[in-house]
Amino acid sequence: MVIRTQQHILTVTIYRPPKHNSNFLSEFSQLLTIALIKYDRVILLGDFNLHVNDCSDSRAAEFMDLVTSLDFIQHVNNSTHNRGNTLDLIFTKGMDVHVSSILEVPVSDHSCVFFSVFQSILSKCSERETYTYRRIDSDARSTLAESLP
Repeated sequence: MVIRTQQHILTVTIYRPPKHNSNFLSEFSQLLTIALIKYDRVILLGDFNLHVNDCSDSRAAEFMDLVTSLDFIQHVNNSTHNRGNTLDLIFTKGMDVHVSSILEVPVSDHSCVFFSVFQSILSKCSERETYTYRRIDSDARSTLAESLP
């Protein structure tokens, strides 16, 4: 999704499958490089399937080194998975986000992360572009909607 303000905001949702992919870091680095050429404000979020809470996880450390070297800030500091790991992440560059809560939901082994972008950034929105790549069936959507506060 691109949120159009005086400066555009690029929002990228990522799903990285849990199986190791030796090309992921390189491809992700290319994505970030391209995004940062065009956008000063970026939100990256999703299920990265990396145990960023585990200091001994070398893949997670290498991943975090990449995003922090590009001045992205990671905002999720608590477990987002029912096995206690922090897999679902929100990164920003050029803006700030506040994670208000992380809520376990019955339709997934991952928690739902609720966050806000500060109003001053979004106050002049005039146009949004949304790209959808996967549909959620109506039963899952109903179950998720019922479990939210």
